[in-house]
Amino acid sequence: MDMNRRGFAVRLLLALLAAVLAATACTSANGGDGPVTVLASWSGEEQKAFEAVLAEFTAQTGIRVEYRPATRALDQELRKDLQTGTQADLAVLSSPGQLAPFAAEGALQPLDDVLGDQNGRYGPQWSSVQSVIDPAGGTRTYAVPVKVSLKSVIWYNPGALKQLLGADWTEPPKTWAQLVDLTGRIAAHGGTPWCLGMESTPVSGWPGTDWIEDILLHRFEPAVYQGWADGAAPRFDSPELAEALTAWAELVSEPGHVNGGSEGALLTGFADAGQALFTTPKPGCYLYHAASVDNTKNRLQPGKDFDFFPFPKTGEASSGVNEVSADFAVLVRQTPQAKELVKFLASDAAQGIWPARPGSGALSPDRAIGLGVYPDEVSRSMARILTGSPICLDASDLMPSSLSNAFNQAMLAFLSDPARYADPANVHALLANLDKVAAQAYPGNRALNYHCGQF
Repeated sequence: MDMNRRGFAVRLLLALLAAVLAATACTSANGGDGPVTVLASWSGEEQKAFEAVLAEFTAQTGIRVEYRPATRALDQELRKDLQTGTQADLAVLSSPGQLAPFAAEGALQPLDDVLGDQNGRYGPQWSSVQSVIDPAGGTRTYAVPVKVSLKSVIWYNPGALKQLLGADWTEPPKTWAQLVDLTGRIAAHGGTPWCLGMESTPVSGWPGTDWIEDILLHRFEPAVYQGWADGAAPRFDSPELAEALTAWAELVSEPGHVNGGSEGALLTGFADAGQALFTTPKPGCYLYHAASVDNTKNRLQPGKDFDFFPFPKTGEASSGVNEVSADFAVLVRQTPQAKELVKFLASDAAQGIWPARPGSGALSPDRAIGLGVYPDEVSRSMARILTGSPICLDASDLMPSSLSNAFNQAMLAFLSDPARYADPANVHALLANLDKVAAQAYPGNRALNYHCGQF
């Protein structure tokens, strides 16, 4: 073979090899035989539970899935990956407030053709949460709820509370006045009424925002709550927000009302705070406002060792609406395999896996899965509330991240010196500062399609 022919053959071989490598790279980037990648911030038991959902998807479809844990705030990591072109196929957002900005940037793929009409299973209240207003008119669906938590609940240890109060214990409170009275009776009998843990790096303080949100929601009409969450009206520095903050102080600012005092609450991790309900020979506290309580460490029996009562009405305007939070799966890369995973996550089969795990605290808005998947009567009772009553999403989850973070910090400041905020002027200053942050945080059109209290 002469040199020209040999050179041509070499060039042809290299060209063919380059074409094969390019096709392989393209196949890998678009799904192909590679795994579907999912970016999420769960760790520990939550990661194990979600991986059980993914394992069932693989068993049914043969499509492999790779879980990628976020190493920083998930929205920051997703934004970095989008800039470098290394984004996962799916991401799980813990804040629906992130939907609109990512969708507006074209970072998320709409799911209308993937999911179809889910109103019969999820209901219209969830359809609004999953969608974003399209600038061209109408709305588009961008998210699937993977895990839902009911926040308007207060946990207690029935046996311990009865033992402490004796004949002074009758039934759980149904009104705010009764809750205040129960708090006082626990303290009068030598107990510490409230468990509270505010530490949750990098978003420490959010358990305090949950308190303010629940009080606001159960004291005023849902429209007040939604207007505030949307950045419309009322502002932070308003009679309604000041009243909610003062009401929370009524429970937690008295000496001896919080386990470990204010300093202890600031340093205690939110995930550990509820464990004080079960310490022996005497509980460290008797009441705990949280979406769930971790009973996996103590092998406790639901209904006997721990139970909950709904967050009590705090005013005549309370309409039975409950606060919830949710984690939402969104499609970042539109590949056939990734779309199949989205369909699965929205299916009845997938929606029943996580709630079926004992002690998980996970709920599903999918009414078609029924109550039989839940492992105990306590979780079934929570599921009844979730699927049978109007809901409002966690307000701080709907806010821009800069405002949500400032809200968290304000709650830490409040709890660090609650006596200081007995002065209305200091309450005004705290809330007015949040309005300054809000003025910079809210864009002109947030493009959310959220309807609070819809059912």
